[in-house]
Amino acid sequence: MGGGSMTSLGKIFDKRFTVHFQPIVDMITLRLVRYEALSRPLGFVQDTETLIHQMERTGEIRLFDQWVADTVIKTLAQLQDGPEVAINLSAKSLCDPLFHDELEWILSRKPDHVKIEFEITESEPIRDMSMARAFVKRLKGHGCKVGLDDFGTGHARFRVVEDLNLDYMKLSANLTTLVDTSRAAQNVIIKAVAACKARGISVVAEHIDNPKQYAWLRDIGIDHGQGWLFSKAGKELLSQASYKDQLANAIEQERSGGKPGSNVHSLSTPNPN
Repeated sequence: MGGGSMTSLGKIFDKRFTVHFQPIVDMITLRLVRYEALSRPLGFVQDTETLIHQMERTGEIRLFDQWVADTVIKTLAQLQDGPEVAINLSAKSLCDPLFHDELEWILSRKPDHVKIEFEITESEPIRDMSMARAFVKRLKGHGCKVGLDDFGTGHARFRVVEDLNLDYMKLSANLTTLVDTSRAAQNVIIKAVAACKARGISVVAEHIDNPKQYAWLRDIGIDHGQGWLFSKAGKELLSQASYKDQLANAIEQERSGGKPGSNVHSLSTPNPN
């Protein structure tokens, strides 16, 4: 593992994917908490999820997860006051000793001002819970928080959060987009939030796209949220101050009758100071 290997990975993935960043905000204050790094295919017919499933089947996912981590760290290294960024980590990579060594090499060379965390994706089940638990502990030793992505879809279960001693859990769009219409989805979310709160685990909701959905999720105790209501994913990483200004400008534009960019003006929350 070394610089030459990373150069080779760049040649493999740089022309196939790009990385965008979507803000994750505090549900009460709307302050920027961190970003999630989201991979986007370049010139491909298939969507990202399909391509990642293919890489999980072929074993290429180890190299891809490594490339994403390296790309995000290099991006953040150029920013002196950059935000924290969450990086997706597949269940297969979580149980791959070779990947463990490669990622730790990348983390060992990370500048101190770069802050990252990891979200475990479970489109496939975790095959070796003992190995996964040990690696999560190693990641935390590097100062990285670790969470579970997409609870409510695939193999993502609350037991995984407990077994791996994770810091947070993210509710999937399969649940959050149904809170306006499905009592069953509401009940699952309410129980999940209660279980997390009892254990000191924070909860994130994704795909928050309208004020009514946001208000319900906020009121039942969701800590952090992301979605088009706050901001779409983009190539730019904004500082806390810049994001605050962007949000305030969007709210003011809509209140003054400007072209709507989101529905943030309908949020009944404090001013995001």
